[in-house]
Amino acid sequence: MSEEQEVKLLIIGSDGQLGFEFMINAEKYNYKSIGLTHNDIDISDEKKLSTILDKHIFDVLINTAVYHGNQAYKDKHPQKHFLVNSYGPYFIARYCKKRKKTLVHFSTDYVFSGNKSQPDYLFNENDKPIPTNLYGVSKLAGETLIQSL
Repeated sequence: MSEEQEVKLLIIGSDGQLGFEFMINAEKYNYKSIGLTHNDIDISDEKKLSTILDKHIFDVLINTAVYHGNQAYKDKHPQKHFLVNSYGPYFIARYCKKRKKTLVHFSTDYVFSGNKSQPDYLFNENDKPIPTNLYGVSKLAGETLIQSL
C-alpha cells in the first residue's frame, strides 16, 4: 500500500480489554476501524463468520476474541474453550488467507506457564509452550491451527 492509502482495521472482540485498547489507539493514530463484539459475530461458526466479515471492507483483521475470565476458568468442559479459542481463530485465518487479508492474532502468558523469571519475563514465539490450564491449551491449539495455514 502506498503512504496515502489508508489502512482499515477490523477488530474482533472490540469490547474486551485488548480489543478496546485497539479501538482507542486506532482512532488516536487516525486508522479507520470497525469493531465487532461477540454480539455481532460468532467466530466459532465459520459460515456465519464469513457472512458477517464479507459485509465489511478492511485490510487488517485483529482478532482479540477469546473465551476466558471467571466463567471460563470455572468451566471444566472443553467444548466452548476449543470452539472460541481454537476453531474460531482457525476459521478467521482461513477467511483471511482466502481473501488475502492480513491477520493479527495474540497469544497469552497462559500458553507459557510463567516459565520465565525476572527480568527476562517477556515471551516470544520461540519459547516452549507449557499451557497452565484449559484456556492456555485451547489458545495454543488455535495458534497451532493458524500456523498450519
